[in-house]
Amino acid sequence: MNIFVLEDNPNRVDWFRRRFISPDTITFASTYDEAIAHYGLSPYNLIMVDHDLLGWRENKRNPLPHDGYSFCKWLIGTKDLSATKIIIHSENKVWAPKIYGLLLKNRVSVMAIPFSLLEQTQYLVELV
Repeated sequence: MNIFVLEDNPNRVDWFRRRFISPDTITFASTYDEAIAHYGLSPYNLIMVDHDLLGWRENKRNPLPHDGYSFCKWLIGTKDLSATKIIIHSENKVWAPKIYGLLLKNRVSVMAIPFSLLEQTQYLVELV
């Protein structure tokens, strides 16, 4: 299984590292630019998406992409997501539903599970 995690909180990144059971590949990114640069050519089976990334609050009015929603728009426009499941783990009550709607509208397999609920699962792979 190939996994991509978009998350900027070091505690959450550590949590994800401990929860995934022997992925073939696991890639982490903490900003939009880092996500685009590290996404790679190989498809991912699972993508974990947070919305509020490093610098997001400081750049809310910045027209440049810098959040999980922008990353998902990029994915839809550039990648084949037919064999990919996306889990939105953002706790953002405004933007998590917007990301979910964007992905659903584009026929992407998606679940929205806030991180606080994910923490209650023993093994994240059970969700896939």
